Amino acid sequence: MMQKHKNKNNILTAIWLSAIIVGIIFSIHPLGAATGDRQKLSPASTGTSVTSTAEMKTTPLVYYINVQMVITPATADFIVESVRRANRDNVQCLVVLLDTPGGLLEATRDIVQSFFSSDVPIVVFVAPSGARAGSAGVFIAMASHIAAMAPGTNIGAAHPVGGSGEDIQGDMRKKVENDAVAQIKSWAAQRGRNVEWVERAVRESESITDKDALDKGVVEISAVDLTDLLNKINNREVIVAGGKKVILHTAGARTIELERSLKQVIVGTISEPNVAYILLLIGILGLFLEYVHPGTLVPGIIGGICVILFFVVQSMPINYVGVALIILAVGFFVAEIFVTSFGLLTIAGITCFIIGATLLFDTPTSTVSVSWSVIIPGVAVMAIAFLLAGFLVLKTQLAKPISGKEGLVGEIAEAQTDIAPTGSVFFHGEFWTAHSDKPVKAGDKVKVLKVEHMKIEVEPVEEEKEG
Repeated sequence: MMQKHKNKNNILTAIWLSAIIVGIIFSIHPLGAATGDRQKLSPASTGTSVTSTAEMKTTPLVYYINVQMVITPATADFIVESVRRANRDNVQCLVVLLDTPGGLLEATRDIVQSFFSSDVPIVVFVAPSGARAGSAGVFIAMASHIAAMAPGTNIGAAHPVGGSGEDIQGDMRKKVENDAVAQIKSWAAQRGRNVEWVERAVRESESITDKDALDKGVVEISAVDLTDLLNKINNREVIVAGGKKVILHTAGARTIELERSLKQVIVGTISEPNVAYILLLIGILGLFLEYVHPGTLVPGIIGGICVILFFVVQSMPINYVGVALIILAVGFFVAEIFVTSFGLLTIAGITCFIIGATLLFDTPTSTVSVSWSVIIPGVAVMAIAFLLAGFLVLKTQLAKPISGKEGLVGEIAEAQTDIAPTGSVFFHGEFWTAHSDKPVKAGDKVKVLKVEHMKIEVEPVEEEKEG
């Protein structure tokens, strides 16, 4: 009964700790209110008057979304779903408020395909001031029906790089670069934008301000905010999928923000490189602690959940060389416990951890990586945790047994009768039959040398001291 109660407590503890981990993850990437689609008060819908149901039916409707994040498969899922929603509801247009450093080319292609197949105009608005459309953001802007920028924003630097920001070398660089150039030139030409500049943005990582982008024909509109944008694109003719011409009626339009679903928030959060890295570290550490202390359940449950989340829910492309190096680092830390290497194995483990973390999402189609502000503390915590756990394991293995027959050896007992050579001693609240090669008088202290069945071998303590 006690064992069942203990297991139940362990499981409850694991659930609570799992909830704490989820809380930590969402504190890094807040859940906010993104749990569905709902109307929000936007710059285009301010005022004191109340809109009647009849007026709402006749007032033009515009959807908009905030994409202030790295372009990942989870981001692509959110944008593609928003495009589907806009088409289903036949709104005037979908405005994508964009602020991104870049992301994955494969995810970007999914977004672009949804733009070109949309019957509803897609407006990409690099906003607010201080925002940027970097790397993958350039591709998304060039694929939009209308591209706009707010003052104080910039666009460009679309050269493909590795996941850690390094240049791709050799034939792979030419292949990825040429493929990216061909795609973005095709999209820019179809939308009537500056083809020469977009090529330079990819090949030379050129980046320009909002004013230069407007002057060079990279974007069509400069707008202060959403209200200003909708007024400026009003009555503009746009060609959508199938060559169909659409005239926008957006002045005074009612706006609704589409927000990410709970599933998209969770997957997007776990897919964030820093969070994914932390999940992997917690998973490895939890499984290690369960291995060295089998039956504790809590570390194993949490570790298993974290590892499953990393590999199954993870939508980012994983570089398994990075994963292998992190696992190798764990091996070096464990080996340090049992092998005298004067710290060399620890240094090797730390080195593998750092390299593995930088390579974790380093693929030819990725421009995302784990932040150094997360890598260094993560490596330090893991190194300390493994060395401390290993020290405790080694200490336990070398410690004198405190239970069973082995735990009785070396203990001091009191002779209840003369022992010559057999007698009785009082030991651990019980009377034991004792044997001694040396005579012992009743009341003397004796030391336990060996335990055989219900009989113990002893020797006088006083004679041991004299010896």
